[in-house]
Amino acid sequence: IGIVQLEKLKISNEKRKNLVERYIKNLKELNTISIPFLNLSDVEPVYHIFPILLREDIDRNSVIEGLKKEGIQTSIHYPSFRNFTAFKNLKLNDTPIAENISKRELTLPLFPTMTFEQVDFVCEKLIRTLKELE
Repeated sequence: IGIVQLEKLKISNEKRKNLVERYIKNLKELNTISIPFLNLSDVEPVYHIFPILLREDIDRNSVIEGLKKEGIQTSIHYPSFRNFTAFKNLKLNDTPIAENISKRELTLPLFPTMTFEQVDFVCEKLIRTLKELE
């Protein structure tokens, strides 16, 4: 399975790149989110996921639930490591930036067989959900 998937990797990365560009086009003007990693001129991204950062006053769980009602599954990539069971009892330095990002990050659907119409649908429902929460 892995060898077959590797043969498809270049094409899948290109498809996801096009979908990410469509997401950015649809969402770049929103003031309720920010899109990280827009200026990656020194690397070649593979567009594994499409994360957004919600504005600090937006309740992520409400956004997740609003999109879920529309049949859109979202994810969180990744929770702060300090919240993992293995690290909970360790005396670690504070990581306020990581904690802040971890609380605001939301990953939108992205997969190689996704269509522009599906991206537009996700964006439309995200925009509507965010407006309802303002």
